[in-house]
Amino acid sequence: MRAPTVRLAAVDFRIDDKTMASDCLPLHAKGFDIDVLPDGREALIALKSHAYHGIIAGMDIPEMDTVRFFSLVRDKIPQSLRIALLRPDERNRVIDVFGLVHQFIDAPCDPKTTVEGLRRTCLRYGMLTDLNLRRIVADMTVIPSYPSLYFALLDELAHPHDDLSRIGAVVSQDVGLTARIMRLINAPFFGLVRHINDPAEAVAYLGIETVKGLVLSTHVFSRYEQALLPGFSVERVWAQSLQVALCARELATDAGLPKETREMAFLAGILHDIGLIMTAANHPDDYRSISRLTKSEGMTTFEAERSVMGVSHEQVGAMILGSWGLPPDVVDAVLYHHVPSAAPDEFRDNPILRLVHVADAIVDSGAKTRGEASDFDQPFLASMGASADTDRWRTVCHRVLSRR
Repeated sequence: MRAPTVRLAAVDFRIDDKTMASDCLPLHAKGFDIDVLPDGREALIALKSHAYHGIIAGMDIPEMDTVRFFSLVRDKIPQSLRIALLRPDERNRVIDVFGLVHQFIDAPCDPKTTVEGLRRTCLRYGMLTDLNLRRIVADMTVIPSYPSLYFALLDELAHPHDDLSRIGAVVSQDVGLTARIMRLINAPFFGLVRHINDPAEAVAYLGIETVKGLVLSTHVFSRYEQALLPGFSVERVWAQSLQVALCARELATDAGLPKETREMAFLAGILHDIGLIMTAANHPDDYRSISRLTKSEGMTTFEAERSVMGVSHEQVGAMILGSWGLPPDVVDAVLYHHVPSAAPDEFRDNPILRLVHVADAIVDSGAKTRGEASDFDQPFLASMGASADTDRWRTVCHRVLSRR
């Protein structure tokens, strides 16, 4: 059966002297039909009167304030998909529309590349428009701020050069954050042969992607250091997240996967549970109910969250990471890391999802059962032809965990 065409309205604007937003969009790609409109007012009228599935607009919408525009679309046409085109100099404005848009796309962008992003976003659409999720996130008052240092690193890396001191200088802009990162890097888990004091050295030893992951995760977790909740330890979640990240990366290395995949696995692993601390800090009563169910009924955290809130911490974490414009494979790994068999077929071949799921299952159960097979999503592993690899995975992960 042929999939229905996704109809989108796009508000046109000038990206630079040579490029209009419409130049970046796959106007008539297979599966998509995109109509270009001149301003926000016409876009609102079009969304109300035509069968559009959503809107694509920039951060400077002609004839209308951007926040008001996306707010009106959300409130008046809540079922619509909302995508923002983001120029490099507008990254600090992401927080302005956090919770109002479903996905960011970098501009300028290549139409062929954009098609894949749109397709994945449309598949993810059902999760992001879940009413319970929107309520849970909308009620949050303690959320991580926009990770400006992380994106400053991305900007520096966009200009290829061999001078790691320049990257180290970017990391050093936040003294407190740098101190926390250096403490982490020198922890036994990383297995460094000597103590490192300089961020540039850290980049040389660990790789740029690993340092980027540490910058972003330290930024997120430091937001919750003062969140006091009986029975919940931010430090424990942080430590376990680091273990999952290191195990996921080691599993990727053992499998002979490319460097980019290894480092993306680290990033997804270290961020996989940020939704858990966001939920505990902002909805403590719900968290207490979840904790009781895990103890009295033997539910997993995932099952208890769905029972109490109707959403999971994976969804909360994926929503904020997606709104920051992190790589889709990382967002998808965070979203489905507990039950990857629930992911759409198009997402299941994502190696980062498999790596984070396996690492999380082994780390989470290590203290009790040392990674019994029951901790894995067996239907997912069977569909990937990987059910026979569990003993090898345990050996690899336990080698990492033994560095404590």
